[in-house]
Amino acid sequence: MAERTALITAGRESEDNLIKTIIQLASALVALMAGFITQKQLDFSIQGFLIFSVSISFFVISIIAALTEQFFSAQAYRQQLKLLEDYYGKVTDSFSEPAANKWVRKAKVTAFACFLIAILTLAILAVLQARGVNDGKRPPATPTTTTTPTAATAATAPAPTPTSSPAR
Repeated sequence: MAERTALITAGRESEDNLIKTIIQLASALVALMAGFITQKQLDFSIQGFLIFSVSISFFVISIIAALTEQFFSAQAYRQQLKLLEDYYGKVTDSFSEPAANKWVRKAKVTAFACFLIAILTLAILAVLQARGVNDGKRPPATPTTTTTPTAATAATAPAPTPTSSPAR
């Protein structure tokens, strides 16, 4: 019985760590993507913008689903404790699964699936952006150079003509 309890505890910790990792990575990627967009001028096509929007949306959905899983997990734990107390207190003779466990499973699967879809769409966007630069359809982003007024006037001034020197 002790081994079973240890395995159940390890399984729950593993699942909790997965959900916590999804929350952390998705939050960090949303923040990085938002920061990258504001700092860099990107030339998104309509297709690129749609893919970017889908990616951000699925990251946000995965964060919400993971937080929902954490909420229902805590609720299921409380329900499980109540059921155990009732069972060992001889209040009830049957033992059933807490109702919140169904929502825990659904939220966990949703969080993981949305996170995978978001990563996939972000990878597709990166490939499309790189392909656009390499195909010559869009020039690579280079900083613009400004010319000084003296260089601009020197470039537009007529070139001096050679004059014949006086004979000696």
